[in-house]
Amino acid sequence: MDMITRLLTTVSILDEDNLFYSVITTILSHVEQVPNLTITELADLCAVSPATISRFVKYLRLGSFSHLKVEIARALPEQRPARQKAPEPLDLAPYRQELEAAFDSVRMQLTPAFIQSCAEALCKAKRVAFLFNTLQLVRELERELCLHGTLPVLVSGARSSLLSQMEPEDVLVCRVYDEWELDGKIESLRIAREKGVHVLLLSAVPVPETLADQIFSLGSELFAVSVMQEQVFFDELLRAYRYQSSSGSAARVE
Repeated sequence: MDMITRLLTTVSILDEDNLFYSVITTILSHVEQVPNLTITELADLCAVSPATISRFVKYLRLGSFSHLKVEIARALPEQRPARQKAPEPLDLAPYRQELEAAFDSVRMQLTPAFIQSCAEALCKAKRVAFLFNTLQLVRELERELCLHGTLPVLVSGARSSLLSQMEPEDVLVCRVYDEWELDGKIESLRIAREKGVHVLLLSAVPVPETLADQIFSLGSELFAVSVMQEQVFFDELLRAYRYQSSSGSAARVE
């Protein structure tokens, strides 16, 4: 699969609020220029920081920004005269073993006790913060929390001042995909734990157990796989939350 097709495939699974969605659409709109740009020039074109471009390169599992430029150059029409106009279909065969292993890992973690414990924490909290870079997967849960009277505190960055408002028994739901993202959020996680905030961490990389009360391990660093795993987790969590809220099995702290 050439790089242009990979970009088209990746953008198709992203929410428009995701920063990488904007990066990819900008790259595709200026694809012939990208091989001649520096990382700073591309960042300016995308209206993001060079660090965001570096992080995007990591998500694509490329070694460097130069590698990205080389792969884009190779995929340009003049380099591939026979290239089809339509994107090539995504061939999952090379990833099938990884996909199966990833979802086996998810199924093993999604025990009734684990999901019940997470749902009980949500039911008891007055404030729930989401430390996510993309909000696509938490919107339904956020709406549900509002319906049941929980005040959601939406944290959109790793160093949001909203963390200062959180109190013991509140809940912080955080997601990290790689070591770079973990480095940016680790201080917020430590502050939350010190304050007695209940931390639920979804992570695609190994993390110290002391960073969270509960850790849900995403079985792969592959971006698309991790997104699907998150969806499975949130579906189960929302189902348990609805049940416990309606049955009153976990009394809300007033």
